[in-house]
Amino acid sequence: MAIFSVAVLLNLRVVKGPVESFQKWMLKRVGIAHIRDYDYLLNLRDGYVVFDKEISEDHPWLGKTFAESLPSDARIMVLGIYRVEGEFLGAPDKDSRVEEGDVLMVYGRDEDVKASFNLNKSDS
Repeated sequence: MAIFSVAVLLNLRVVKGPVESFQKWMLKRVGIAHIRDYDYLLNLRDGYVVFDKEISEDHPWLGKTFAESLPSDARIMVLGIYRVEGEFLGAPDKDSRVEEGDVLMVYGRDEDVKASFNLNKSDS
């Protein structure tokens, strides 16, 4: 009964927020938040992936902001951009413009990511 009570309590919105904040703080404190442990941090399963892909000259997002290209309409999220000159832009906003040679770090269902970048099974 006690385990069930704790499980119910942890799923209450009032408790869940502070618990998640504490978990993030602890992860950062022990250094886990600074490594690419995507499987743990993003809870990757059920076909969800994190994928890095270079933007080519013929990609439809080239030269557009995310407000224009709307990656969320393709059911993917852009986590970051590696710029050609070496800069990394984490959590880019809607006004971030995609440039040729950028490497986008994206998160989404495997089939949505592949469709967004015209990948077949041998490319991934």
